[in-house]
Amino acid sequence: MTQAVAAKLLDLLPADAARVLEVCGADGALRRQMALRNPATTFVILEKPPAADPPDPAEVLGAAAGFDALVLHDVFVTVRSPFAMLAALLPCLRPAGTVLLVLPDGWCQERLAASGDQGLVGLLQRLLTSGPLEGSGLTVDLATRVAGQATGQPDEQAPRSVVILRVMRQAALRRLLVAAMTLRPVGACNDTRIDLPNGFLATVPGVRTQAGVNSLGLANFLPGEERIAVLQRRIAGRQDIANLRQLLRAGYLLVSEFDDHPDHWPAIGEQGYLTFRGVHAVQTSTDFLAGELRAHNPEVAVFPNQVATLPPPKPLLKPMRRDGRVVLFFGAFNRGDDWKHLMPGLNRLLAANRRRVGVQVVHDRAFFDALDTADKAFMPTCGYEGYIQALQRCDIGLLPLDDTLFNRSKSDLKYIECAAHGVAALASPVVYGDAIRDGETGVLFRSPEEFADRLGRLIEDIAWRTGMIEAAYRYVRDHRLMAQHFRKRLAWYRSLLARKEELDAGLYERVPELRP
Repeated sequence: MTQAVAAKLLDLLPADAARVLEVCGADGALRRQMALRNPATTFVILEKPPAADPPDPAEVLGAAAGFDALVLHDVFVTVRSPFAMLAALLPCLRPAGTVLLVLPDGWCQERLAASGDQGLVGLLQRLLTSGPLEGSGLTVDLATRVAGQATGQPDEQAPRSVVILRVMRQAALRRLLVAAMTLRPVGACNDTRIDLPNGFLATVPGVRTQAGVNSLGLANFLPGEERIAVLQRRIAGRQDIANLRQLLRAGYLLVSEFDDHPDHWPAIGEQGYLTFRGVHAVQTSTDFLAGELRAHNPEVAVFPNQVATLPPPKPLLKPMRRDGRVVLFFGAFNRGDDWKHLMPGLNRLLAANRRRVGVQVVHDRAFFDALDTADKAFMPTCGYEGYIQALQRCDIGLLPLDDTLFNRSKSDLKYIECAAHGVAALASPVVYGDAIRDGETGVLFRSPEEFADRLGRLIEDIAWRTGMIEAAYRYVRDHRLMAQHFRKRLAWYRSLLARKEELDAGLYERVPELRP
């Protein structure tokens, strides 16, 4: 299986699948990728098709039943009765389970040429509901082509193009488009709040997602498809009324995505809080912020930030440094007022630990310049992958937040990122106090003196630090993975759509100019 095929299968496999039956997946690539997203998923892998052709259901059902997903790789079409084999496997699948079929593109094209002009999806739908699959209740969700890649190898060894088919079993397919209008990507704001959660939503059959910078698609809707428009951090003004009305005419239910305190941007208040009043509902990241936003819109949902992937625990990924050297990490926006009073104590510790303690800084040049050490590295504002790679190279994360209205509105994302990637967190109780068990899953400080004292112990006491890293990792694994939470977002979207007429009335009462 090529990397491209494994990546596409991962995109289509429900992220919260508990049990997956994979046929002809001997290399285990999909299982390894899924383990990063949802380590609780169990795979049963049949390395080759069942011996009998057509197979004996008793032989197949020896793999047990109750699977959430069934994945059949393209080898399955080489057996004499591939669809009889699929029919024998279906009893293993729970109702409303997902089937992913990898079909050789040439195999599909041969049958398409012989079938007339019914189209690929129509052809595959017929094949999956006739013959041994008659009455199976299978419904084609989508078909996507993964192109073979040039390798310079002889043709017979080169990767072949395949068609990956996602099929639902015995369930009405409820189609939903979640379209996001984002800002220009800066740091990881789009990744954490839009791109990654929407990628998880798209693993649900029937759900499509798309995103555009400062724009939304207004065409190419599927028949019967419901529509959610997520407007990320938009500062709406009266000039936006026409655009909002256009989205409403296109059938979208409007949701504002906002995860900072709005008073940080005076223009929001000057425009009468249209950012929140001019939509059906608002989604945010913390309960505190939700309380602030409900003053402008009663329909507010909280979706705390979560980690999309969880790498192996760091001791397996990278042993603790034998020489005892420690690298500190600092990387955040808008923290200048939060770290300045901590810098004298930090510089004293660095001076006392020359050639033993280094610092990795991302984004904040002023913090980097204030460090009185040559053992430091700076990375300008970067994409999410670069940020995480820098974090993984470190041992202790510095997470200061003073007690201000703006800071109380922030989420604990920086902490769970540290916890997921094997970095001990030294944090303020503001925001982080709710997630961190002090001294067990991280360390809290309440003054510059306590900051310096606790950082010193984290540097010296490797056993204490290692124990916290392991406990924090378990906390994220058990409670803070996106795979454990993304269905709540989908359920909320669908609950809003079920009340759209009521929500329309509330929207038009708040902003009469939006009436059709």
